[in-house]
Amino acid sequence: MTFYKAPVNSKFQVVGYIPSYRNIDAIPDSKLRQLDVVIYAFATINSSLLPEIDQPDKLQTLVSRCHALGVKVLLSFNGSQQYFVLMASQKSTRDLFVNALKEDISKYNLDGIDNDWEYPSVSDGSGYYNALLMKQLSDFCHKGNPYLLTMAITSGLYVGAVSNGILPDVFDDVDWFNVMIYDDYSTTQSYVQHSPYSMLLASFNYWITVRNLARTKFVAGIPFYGRPSGISMTGNTLSYADIIDQGGDCMSDSALVITTTHSAPFWIYYNGMTTVQRKIQYSFSQGLGGVMFWEISMDTNDNSSLMEAVENEINRMK
Repeated sequence: MTFYKAPVNSKFQVVGYIPSYRNIDAIPDSKLRQLDVVIYAFATINSSLLPEIDQPDKLQTLVSRCHALGVKVLLSFNGSQQYFVLMASQKSTRDLFVNALKEDISKYNLDGIDNDWEYPSVSDGSGYYNALLMKQLSDFCHKGNPYLLTMAITSGLYVGAVSNGILPDVFDDVDWFNVMIYDDYSTTQSYVQHSPYSMLLASFNYWITVRNLARTKFVAGIPFYGRPSGISMTGNTLSYADIIDQGGDCMSDSALVITTTHSAPFWIYYNGMTTVQRKIQYSFSQGLGGVMFWEISMDTNDNSSLMEAVENEINRMK
């Protein structure tokens, strides 16, 4: 059992990931201001089993901008399954990894850490290793320190080794989970929406009803991108902004588009304003911990903006 547990999440969090490969300068302050927490992705676990920040200068600039706007910034770490297991399975390597993250928090004036291990599993014992790692991180973040500790997890739509890889012990460690309720796509079947409203309901049922996760620790993930169905995903996944730019309806969930790899028009499936607002309504009314977006640079910056729809709906629900 973790001695230093996470405090209760008493706020409906609005969380947005920003990957290092995006042009962060192109994201206006007005959009950052709509978030409570920005998560910078990623610090990747290297061959020395230490976190290596992708484009650290971008992280420093982002922290300065966000803090000036009153927005918190977390650093998300990810990496290969092999390196995750090697790092987390031994106390000596866990200690080195956690100490490196502590140094990053201090150096970049961060507000916390996000674990994006995709995925710990019960089939290889990595779920147990992840629990040990999260205990150490929780002891650091929550032992008199004002740091947030979050983790990205599967939707739980398909119950098995991966969903069960998030052990109950971890529930007390995190301030909240960023639940990835998207990417349920098919390359062989047509007309499949990769992030339907029903997926949110199924995810809620698994994590909260079946697994007994506290509602305030469930932050519902919403995609700011679309996926095709019945064809390859490679080169055919588009940002919400690109879909709207091709004439997609901001109130709809599907549109005919083309890409450089698929010149014939095909249907792409996304979350438009109507579905996003429904998901906000459900999340807020059910007392969930908030909503999360992958990722905010994929949004538009005009009246079709999904972030605008989110902000307006939250203000209406309060």
